[in-house]
Amino acid sequence: MQRRPGIDPTRCQLRRGDVLEHEGIRVTSLPRALYDEMRLAADLTESTIVVDMGVSTLTGGVHTSLVSVRQLVAHQAKTRGIVQARSALELATDRSCSPLESRTRAFTELRLDMHGWRINEPVFDLTGRLLGIPDLLDPLTGLVIESDGGGHREQNRHSDDNIREELFETANLTVVRVTSRDFRWPDALASRIAAGDRRARGRAPQRDCWTLTKPPWWATSRLAAHWG
Repeated sequence: MQRRPGIDPTRCQLRRGDVLEHEGIRVTSLPRALYDEMRLAADLTESTIVVDMGVSTLTGGVHTSLVSVRQLVAHQAKTRGIVQARSALELATDRSCSPLESRTRAFTELRLDMHGWRINEPVFDLTGRLLGIPDLLDPLTGLVIESDGGGHREQNRHSDDNIREELFETANLTVVRVTSRDFRWPDALASRIAAGDRRARGRAPQRDCWTLTKPPWWATSRLAAHWG
């Protein structure tokens, strides 16, 4: 087997249960495939993106669970890249909706030491109206970080984003928006997020008009079926 675009052959020891048969073809299980991608990823951020997308409960497609991946990794030893895979599991979540969201969260945690994010969790005003579902929310400071992928450039999506941002800010939340282009200049991005964090910490909490407490109508809504 030779390395070609899109194909990167590797050789390693497999354990019982790592190999399955799918439509007559022997393949590795999804947890095992994720583990190999995590340990061989270019860096910890890329490894975190791999596991996030493989276990996400908020995106379509075939997924596995964080529990299954953790169980598999716990039984591995002396494998190249296992330290990176273990570190990625410490950062991983099953609530990320896109690679950009995962990249942004990993950036804030690894570069800025910002933790404790609520990820894609609905935020309501004090009357029970849904304000929006921010990608990242620091419940202590009121900082919201939104990761804008390519789809956000579409006119209707951009308009919805603006409306949601206005609702967040009216409720006394501080919003910082991040695009994939921002990662070309990580120092500038770090400064901008840090400045947003300072603004959020300097807000007047008595003016907060938002809550994470779900109103009674939420439990039976179609939104709850997807977002939890």
